[in-house]
Amino acid sequence: MINYSQEKRKFLAERSAEELREFALEIPPQKLQDIIGKLTVLKGFRPGKGVPIRLRAFFSRISHWTEREWSIMAQLWLLWTANHSSIWDALGVENPEHFKILVREMLGNGTTRDELMSRVVKSSWDKGLSEAVLRRWHDFGPFVPSEDMDRLLLMAPSENQVKLIHRVISIEKKAIVLDSQVQKQNTVLETMNRNLEHLREPSATVSELHEKIQLLDDISQTSSNNLRAVHATIENLCSQVAAQKSDYETMLDIVSTSDTLRLDGELESLRSNLSVWKGQSEEILDDLKNRLLELENNDAQNERIVPVNSSTPNRVGMLADLKLPLKTVRTEWDGDLEIIDNLKLMTEHMSKNLSRMGLKTKDAKKITVETLAALASGQMVTFEGTLATVIAEYSALSLAGESVYKMRIPIGLSDGDQIEQEVAGMLQVLESRKFPVAVIFEGINRSAFEVFGSTIRELVVNRLLKANVNRDFSLLIFSTLSDGDTNLPYGREIWGLGPIFCVDSLGWKESPASEAIPGMLLNDSWKRFIESPSNQFDWEELGIPDWVSNKGGVIWRKSLTAAVKAYSKIIEEHNLVRISSDLSFGWVFPFALTSDPGKVNELANEFEMDDRINTLLKIRLGELE
Repeated sequence: MINYSQEKRKFLAERSAEELREFALEIPPQKLQDIIGKLTVLKGFRPGKGVPIRLRAFFSRISHWTEREWSIMAQLWLLWTANHSSIWDALGVENPEHFKILVREMLGNGTTRDELMSRVVKSSWDKGLSEAVLRRWHDFGPFVPSEDMDRLLLMAPSENQVKLIHRVISIEKKAIVLDSQVQKQNTVLETMNRNLEHLREPSATVSELHEKIQLLDDISQTSSNNLRAVHATIENLCSQVAAQKSDYETMLDIVSTSDTLRLDGELESLRSNLSVWKGQSEEILDDLKNRLLELENNDAQNERIVPVNSSTPNRVGMLADLKLPLKTVRTEWDGDLEIIDNLKLMTEHMSKNLSRMGLKTKDAKKITVETLAALASGQMVTFEGTLATVIAEYSALSLAGESVYKMRIPIGLSDGDQIEQEVAGMLQVLESRKFPVAVIFEGINRSAFEVFGSTIRELVVNRLLKANVNRDFSLLIFSTLSDGDTNLPYGREIWGLGPIFCVDSLGWKESPASEAIPGMLLNDSWKRFIESPSNQFDWEELGIPDWVSNKGGVIWRKSLTAAVKAYSKIIEEHNLVRISSDLSFGWVFPFALTSDPGKVNELANEFEMDDRINTLLKIRLGELE
């Protein structure tokens, strides 16, 4: 067994996880599979797609490795070495067991190690081993680093020198091939010259040629006679075909006349049936128009959804003298509403609307999947940035159609009584509805959320605990954060209830925006998606550092866990590839930027960064400077 000394373990622990992962990925995938099977499985990945992520997670925990993980590191190094057969050739190794014996001798005897390393370096010029390859072999292996070894490795050829050697060898091989081809061509030319000499000699006498010509004339005469007989046979056949064609046309006329009469009868029958169906369809359409008119009249009479109180015990109507007006969000779209009855259509429709608003297609799909994951786990989806309200409205209209309401939070709001009443009224209305209701709380940082937002917080926490999945989850909660010096900084009371998406970090198109197409999500389909089973996963698989997990608190961890489960179901439905940064944009980095900005760069090294996160860090860290 090959062991790494404590000194070498400390040396490797100081290398970045990315550098260690790149070393491992140089091993051919088919040879790497057995090692990957020993690593922790990450849920949500398609087979073969999670190898880089699993390696990064493996190497990022190097400071906590046990003997089992160091044994895996030794196996990776052995596979890497076996993939560079020139090192085996330089050492005179014949098989893997022989190599392991040689390595143990090098680890046990410094003199043996120095002699063998000197042999490898001397052979590197002939074997095409560059200094970079030998240094990676030495640095990631079990050998203890030293200044003498660094000086020795400098004697190996550089990458450019190795390329030059390979090029010279390649030219030499081509020269040998060309020389062989020239020799073959010379042999062919000699053969052709000999054949040419033979052709110059007469092969027959003139009398023999005359006899052959006479024989050919006789054959030609016989062929002409046979050809005339064939032409006579063909003419006879043509006359027979013409007679049969006439009979066929006569029969075709008889059949066509019969078919025409039969088809005319069937067509008249179909016309009669279509006339009856048209009358029935017009009656059904008139009935639907009347019902739609009744619904529009009812909607005009009830512009707002408010709770039942003591003065109106049996209806939901408008409350008088409200401090916070609840406005209906409308769209100028004059076409039909999109009825959404499955997860795939839900994702496609919302993504299409966000793209119509102006988001680039790639970011529209990402923010759609993340928003649905948050809503399906009962969280509040918060947007911040210059177009926060617009993207909140488009998202809400995509799912709740014309049942979208917006409440603007004023500066200095001192209680949450009205919010409690409005939410209670919406929940009661949902008991008899087949479609969800969406509410947007605009500017929740204009006042202290812990003062007015207790009802929202209680509802979200109950959802995270799955206290009432039958009704509460059909109330879709959105919110926005306002910019400006008069607004309050937000903290745990907001980022603990769901994601915060910075819309200024997203990719936007130059073309003008189009109106949102309202969508009506069926409550039964929404509930079916929420209650569908999800894959279990280990918190460690997310790669969240301990300091982030501890500062986030229980509710934040539950919101991230619930979002991951819902997110996994969505990407599985759409056959998408999951990367580690998918949910960090909305859940992890907004929290880190408000709780401990100084450690954000350290946190960034734990994830595969996408353009959204890079832009977010430039915006927020630039503001902090």
